[in-house]
Amino acid sequence: MELDGRMILTLAGMLASIVTAFVVVKTKLQVVIDQILDIESRIRAQDKISDSLDVSTQNHAQRLSIISDILSPKEREKTARETAKIISEIGSLRKDVDKLLNMHNGKHPT
Repeated sequence: MELDGRMILTLAGMLASIVTAFVVVKTKLQVVIDQILDIESRIRAQDKISDSLDVSTQNHAQRLSIISDILSPKEREKTARETAKIISEIGSLRKDVDKLLNMHNGKHPT
């Protein structure tokens, strides 16, 4: 096989075609890589926002659970009983204090 002008020209054309295709692919690949990096940064930002919203939702759910426990009928009944007991004891103590005041007619003897 001899290398004549036509063969060299064909090989040069194929080499130029391959180099051009390589440059085009490299350029397009760089654009795609840049787009992927941009998308990744946006996803990370959205992930941070999602995490903060999730934490906020969990905090609100915990607070709501505490409030619902406080306002539950069982807890309100317990609180009502405690309050009734305290009021009863205050009434009893008031009677005792009134009795002590009446012993001295409201004054200590000299």
